[in-house]
Amino acid sequence: MLTILKIIKYDDKFIKEGAMENNDTKEVVNENNSINNKNNLDNSNKNKPKKIKFITKDSLKDFTLWVVVSLILFFVMEYLSRRSRIEKVEVFLKDNTYATVINILLILGITGIIFFVKHKKAVLWLISFLFIGLAVVSRMILEFRGMPVAFMDLYALQDGLSIASRFINKKMIIIAAIVIILFIAGLIIMWKLDKKSKRFNGISNIIAWMLSILVFAVSIGPIKKTGIIHNIGWDVQATYELNGFLYSILDSYFGYLRKPPEGYSKEAIAKIREEVDKKAAEDKRTIKTGKDVPNVVIVQLEGFMDPTKIPNVNLSIDPIPNFRKLAEKNTSGYMNVPTTGGATARTEFEVISGQNFDNLLSGEIPYTSIVKEKTSNSMATALKNQGFTAHALHNFKGNFYNRNKGFKNLGYDTFTSVEYMNGLEYTALDWPKDYILTDYMKKALDSTKGKDFITTVSVQGHSNYPTEKVDEDYPCKITGNIEDKYKNQLYYYCEQIREMDEFIKQFDDMLLQRKKETGEDTIVLYYGDHMPKLDYLYDGEEYLNRYESPYTYFATFDIPKEENAITDAFQAGTELLKLGGVEYGPIEKVHAYLRNDKDYLKKVQLVEYDILFGEKYYLKDNEIQKKNTIKMGIDDIKINSVKAKGETLTVEGQNFTARSFVYLNEKLLETTMESPGKLTAKLNGELKKGDIIVVKQLGDHDAELSSTPEFKIK
Repeated sequence: MLTILKIIKYDDKFIKEGAMENNDTKEVVNENNSINNKNNLDNSNKNKPKKIKFITKDSLKDFTLWVVVSLILFFVMEYLSRRSRIEKVEVFLKDNTYATVINILLILGITGIIFFVKHKKAVLWLISFLFIGLAVVSRMILEFRGMPVAFMDLYALQDGLSIASRFINKKMIIIAAIVIILFIAGLIIMWKLDKKSKRFNGISNIIAWMLSILVFAVSIGPIKKTGIIHNIGWDVQATYELNGFLYSILDSYFGYLRKPPEGYSKEAIAKIREEVDKKAAEDKRTIKTGKDVPNVVIVQLEGFMDPTKIPNVNLSIDPIPNFRKLAEKNTSGYMNVPTTGGATARTEFEVISGQNFDNLLSGEIPYTSIVKEKTSNSMATALKNQGFTAHALHNFKGNFYNRNKGFKNLGYDTFTSVEYMNGLEYTALDWPKDYILTDYMKKALDSTKGKDFITTVSVQGHSNYPTEKVDEDYPCKITGNIEDKYKNQLYYYCEQIREMDEFIKQFDDMLLQRKKETGEDTIVLYYGDHMPKLDYLYDGEEYLNRYESPYTYFATFDIPKEENAITDAFQAGTELLKLGGVEYGPIEKVHAYLRNDKDYLKKVQLVEYDILFGEKYYLKDNEIQKKNTIKMGIDDIKINSVKAKGETLTVEGQNFTARSFVYLNEKLLETTMESPGKLTAKLNGELKKGDIIVVKQLGDHDAELSSTPEFKIK
């Protein structure tokens, strides 16, 4: 019994001790579980995305940086786009409040991308560099050609770079290099400063950015509709000053997305055509026929103006007596042109196409955009339908502004550019002189038995004009109360147009002599393409209308003198045909018969869109410019013989020029022009039977303009 009690007692103790051990284990387990749960909770909190606060101290800093830098960018760009004249910026802020707000909103919308990146300062630095760089480039181009940068310049970028060497100097290159180095250094510094930055600092900034975009999107339509912001097609700089720099740049791109003008339809165009044809049938004008039909010539004079009209300047002689004599005798005056200081091709296109540049894009060069790849109508089209042969001449690079393609698609039969000319003379700044054009226009007239239409584009009067006095003794001396740099430019410029004026007389005399020899009559339109880029006329007060150019006519027969004959360059060709007694083309009829209508310009806009971009409802089938081929140069360039002696290859032939280059089996050889009948080239290796020799005319960037037939070595 005692033993059993002991056992029970022992077991009870065991049970109690076991229970106590179990309780201790449970406490340990519970404690471990508690720790594990806490760790899991901590890990869970770490993995959980942190809630972005609405506004923080860092977000306020980012917001301030965004707004301040955007405002600085706005002021810098507007300042540079206005030739660094602070008073013009003040006028813009005061008188163009809506445009000011629109441009600031645009900048905020673009710079606001910093709220979505970690390296905010670096990205803002990059954007600022690009914006200010664009404004600086635009300012430089404005100084060179009188027009700021536009989207369409991308189409002429290669041409712009090719001519830039005439304007860019070592000092500019050094400054550009320093600026690029400073930019890179600044970018590195900004990148390092942003190392501890967060991508998102506060929702408030993103909301502010979205609001800036929303306000812009909602406002721009009504503002444009009221005309507060609008394009002045013929005055790109005025458009930029009215609408603001950044908006104008972007608008020049979106304008490229052509839209039909209001009122455009097949029915509207048919009504205009019906009206034009009715008035044409009623026209009592005498149209010449047979041998009485004159040759028709257009001569565009580069940067030509009357310098005696410049205030505060005295000239020792009249540099343009021959043009003045023509203007006093014949129809003459001043016409509105769509450019100033540069961009020659704009006026050129208006005259030969009859199209109003107000309806095209700011900064557009039609040869690089509209007629680069597709055909369109011009005076060449109209006159070829009447039996004329159409020639184009230019004493500069044939593929500059894509003229070789443009003239082809406008219907010209030949194009003689500087690459097809010999006997060239050059100005002190290495621009080809215009005298040479007389010989090649005569060559064009003599090349056919029928009537000829010639469009000639001169280059001698081209800017940039030297601010330092050239080491030449020119006959026209300059005096007056102006700075020496302005006098030096005028001194050089007046000599160029004095020689251009002599070219006018030279050409007129040739035409009169040719009439005696052939009996052929000729009528000529002379005009300046734009005001020259003389700094005195652009730096300060606008002394003269920068968008007007002089024009006059000459004929080997009597023509009437008409007052107020034309107001715009796109009407000049119509007046030329009228004075010459030549039948109008379909475009010229619009100007001839509808000019006095109150809605004349609207009708011009509709017809212009229809012909250039629309369905060509206005044109009859036989009036539409078809696919065309063009011959480069009047004379055929030929290879007569090829001889090899040592390392020299001699090619004999006809009509070679300084831009003729020998190719052996499609490989360009180092070529020297010995004479118009002989080229020599450096030969690497022996000339073998079956080798192919050609001579190519190379234009700007060594682009092929034409090639001779293959000459095979036998």
